[in-house]
Amino acid sequence: MHRHVLLAIPALAAAALAGCNCSGPESTAFEITANTASDFGTAVVGAESAELTFTVRNITRDRSGTIEMVLEGMDGAAYRLSSDHCSGEALEPQATCAVGVVLAPQSPGPKAALLVARASNGKGQLAIDGQGLTRALLQASPASNNFGTVPTAGSSPDATFTITNAGSEATGTLSVSLGGAGANQFTKPSDACDGQALAGGGTCTLKVRFAPSGLGAQNATVTVTATPGGTVTIPVAGTGGTPAALAISPTSGDFGAVDVPNQSADTTFTVTNTGSVNATNLLVTLSGDLGEFVKTADTCSGLLVLSPAVGGTPSCTVRVAFKPTAFGTKNLAVTVSGRVANSSGTTQVTVSPTGVGRQTFTVAVVNSGNATGTVSGGGINCGSTCTTTVVSAATAGTITLTAAPDANVSFSGWTGACMPSNPSTTCTLTVNADKLTGAAFDLQRFSLTPVVSAFTGSGGTLTSQDGLISCSQASCAPVSYDYGTTVQLAATAAPGSRFLGWSGDCTGAGACFVSMTQARAVTASFAPGANYAFVTSTRYTLTELATRVDPGGTLGAATVVGGADIACNERAVAASLPGNYLAWIASSGATAGIRLGSARGWLRTDGLPFADQLPGNIFYPLQRDELGAAVGASTDVLTNADSAGAGQGACGDFTDNTGSSAVTGNPSGGSARWTAWSTTGGCGGSFKLYCLGTDNTAVVAAPPPPAGARRAFVTGGTFTPGAGGVTAAHALCQTEATAATLPGTYKAVLATNGTTPASGFTTRGAAVIRPDNVVVAATDGNFFAEPEVLRAPPERTAGGTLASPVDLWTGAATAQATGTSAGTCADWTSSTGTGLIGENVSSFRVFTLGTDACSTAQRLLCVQE
Repeated sequence: MHRHVLLAIPALAAAALAGCNCSGPESTAFEITANTASDFGTAVVGAESAELTFTVRNITRDRSGTIEMVLEGMDGAAYRLSSDHCSGEALEPQATCAVGVVLAPQSPGPKAALLVARASNGKGQLAIDGQGLTRALLQASPASNNFGTVPTAGSSPDATFTITNAGSEATGTLSVSLGGAGANQFTKPSDACDGQALAGGGTCTLKVRFAPSGLGAQNATVTVTATPGGTVTIPVAGTGGTPAALAISPTSGDFGAVDVPNQSADTTFTVTNTGSVNATNLLVTLSGDLGEFVKTADTCSGLLVLSPAVGGTPSCTVRVAFKPTAFGTKNLAVTVSGRVANSSGTTQVTVSPTGVGRQTFTVAVVNSGNATGTVSGGGINCGSTCTTTVVSAATAGTITLTAAPDANVSFSGWTGACMPSNPSTTCTLTVNADKLTGAAFDLQRFSLTPVVSAFTGSGGTLTSQDGLISCSQASCAPVSYDYGTTVQLAATAAPGSRFLGWSGDCTGAGACFVSMTQARAVTASFAPGANYAFVTSTRYTLTELATRVDPGGTLGAATVVGGADIACNERAVAASLPGNYLAWIASSGATAGIRLGSARGWLRTDGLPFADQLPGNIFYPLQRDELGAAVGASTDVLTNADSAGAGQGACGDFTDNTGSSAVTGNPSGGSARWTAWSTTGGCGGSFKLYCLGTDNTAVVAAPPPPAGARRAFVTGGTFTPGAGGVTAAHALCQTEATAATLPGTYKAVLATNGTTPASGFTTRGAAVIRPDNVVVAATDGNFFAEPEVLRAPPERTAGGTLASPVDLWTGAATAQATGTSAGTCADWTSSTGTGLIGENVSSFRVFTLGTDACSTAQRLLCVQE
């Protein structure tokens, strides 16, 4: 695109621009057009721009005169004609010629000029412009840098260098490099110059850091190069030095022993820097037993710079005094720390002075008690009150005291600080404070040991009139009394028990007075108010019993019964049971009951009630021997008595030991069967005996039932299988329970076709009791076990009366056995066939493998749900 400029300027202005003295305007004959542009842009002073070309056209109707091309104006000299095809030529109308112009500035700044074509018939001109530039020139500020001394492994602060283009010409791309012998001791943390170009007057920065790895002087150069722009070299230098290192003198300190609370003289610790670079920002810290030392002066803390001790002795000081508050060795650590200049490192030094606090304490002894003695040792020797002093220094002082009672006096023990040494008469006392101690001297004392001995089922208390003794069998403990004290003791039997008498240092059954001239022991013995009853643990033949009366062993009612009585007492003596005993045995001479006379109330040897009156109802079957051991359920016990105790003529009234008419009882039997179980025993066999005490008349009853117990009873009425089935059986149980005002709901213990007797009840761990409060089974789980585990037979009705030995419908051989239609009379709805039955007379078992016709009326066993 060509730009055409027709100049039509006032003649005076044109003349001025052309620098001519013409007085009149020249006519326009030529048109000058820039082939590309008339703006030359920039050119460096002393150099030339690229050539621009221009076209000159004759715009007149006539041939021109000879043309002259000139450069005029204020900056015409800044340009030159680089080619000229117009000067000396004449142009026909509309003919053209060409010229070339370059900018060749000799100074910086804007360059405005005129390109003029002139001939005799007129002229033409075109304004041209450009810019003269100063040549690009790199300069650095600062021109060099010495980093001084920097510790090895440290680094200096960064030195920032500014690179400037001092010319107005833009530089080429800058290249920055580190060189020289020590170049590896310097780094460029940042460089905003490398790879950049700077405009005229432009700047960039780079940073250099000195990080010496060795000692001594180090030199390098930073070289910045650009084309154009030239090269600038920046020398850098530094010295690798030894890191700052703090030292302290003296290196230790011992204040010796100082009495509390005095203060020692000061010790001055001098701190110097043994490195070759500065230590900065010093700090002094104390640790250890701070309360025992005082820092009296400190010129180190807060010190900004501690120079190396080279060619002089720069230092700071810390002064410390020892002022103990308590005895013992005390330690302090004085630490001076600082930073290593031009480094991230630190340096510190520690000195650890010590001192010993020395303290004097008072040991006071104050004796006590109702008698006298002396305490001696370590300056102490007194019978009442005295003192001494003990010095404690590096460790606590000690004093050993010894207590010596006077004649007939006991050392009762130390008091106060020596108490941990009891019962020793020697006390080594650590004296780390004022101490108060003493010895107690008392009249000699002796122990009185009370003992309560109680037979099973009995109890009582042993007390002293002074109230110091009050004990039962499980709570007796010795009590000490002063020599010569007389102690009055009393024995009180518990309800249902009796006092048998004293033994030991008191005898008889009257008042007990004990003189405490030595250690004593007194036993109060108690027995049940009721009598004991048991089964002998040994067996006897009729002849063995008779020989106890007649050495010849003549059989007969008198010899066998008399021998049985002797055997009972033998067993009671062997088991240490109190009182006299007779065998429960009948003969032609007397019934079993008449033989007991007025005796009443019997306990088993495990304490459970056996019977209140005999003949009569029993509570718990007599299943314990004289030692309290259980007796087997199948044991035969010789009685020759029916349930009323009447004689049955057994073995020819005990004159024959060859027949088979022995009458025996069973220890598991209830009120009837315990004495009259079998009448067909062999008279030649051996038998156990029932033995009953006869000394006491006491009322015996079953103890209160356990909380939450469930009741069981035997119906007074009967149930015949048929219409109504098991529902009718349950209804009979509930009717009789309601009539007897028993609480809760009751059902019959019956199996049905496909179920067990136990499945009709939920076990919950509760005891099962009879209406007379006797525990039949310890838990309902025992009651429904296979086989059942019973304490007593369920031989009471809902009203609590004794039910005679009867059979019971059960429908199963055990509580856990599943019933069948055949064994349950078709689920108790049919009166034909047979059903399974049990019994109510033994604690051995309720369920027995027996049958009866379904048309039979039998009783039921009822249990509370």
